[in-house]
Amino acid sequence: MDESCQLEWAPGRATSAVWSLPDTFGGTAVVLAHGAGNDLHQPLLAHLAGALPARGVAVLRFNFPYVDAGRRTPDANSRLCATFRAALALGRERFGGALQCLVAGGKSMGARVAAQLASEGEALDRLLILGYPLHASGSERLRDQYLRAAYQPMLFVQGDRDPMCRLELLRPVLAALAAPVGLHEVPGGDHSFKLPAALRDRQEATYRAIAAAVADWLPGV
Repeated sequence: MDESCQLEWAPGRATSAVWSLPDTFGGTAVVLAHGAGNDLHQPLLAHLAGALPARGVAVLRFNFPYVDAGRRTPDANSRLCATFRAALALGRERFGGALQCLVAGGKSMGARVAAQLASEGEALDRLLILGYPLHASGSERLRDQYLRAAYQPMLFVQGDRDPMCRLELLRPVLAALAAPVGLHEVPGGDHSFKLPAALRDRQEATYRAIAAAVADWLPGV
């Protein structure tokens, strides 16, 4: 069941959000943020929100404020962080003592903000990293500082055609992390997990495989 709501990220200021709720809550809630060029309806986020509730998991997706304002340029980092913190607080408030595992994650920029909050001490149980922007396209300068400072178990979902997270650069980063780490590779997937035209008939199966990998990684699911 989907339930639209307004997420108040500052006094008197709110943005769009959608809960996808299971019939019976199993104790895990996943809060997902979108990337810079899309919104809460990004195809993979929408697929996860459709699949995980069948396993007892609640999913909250939300827009960063610039999207609801009709702007293309992302908000300042402080506002991105404030909005994500508000979404996490909403999850804690909704489930109270029934909440056993709070997962922060997202696509690209959303994943980066989740990792930053974890590195700064936000109370989280796990990180779900979907297409991490590890480096700029064409560069090998790594942006891994937030990952190195986080201690929560992490699952990375990465396409092998992602120009912003080449797997040969990601694997050494993951090997050096202190936190437990899993990696689900998406053959043919680009930064948005889209497959090339020749494999496009496998797109839905790819999303299903990602959702299954995420569900298997979550505790008690």
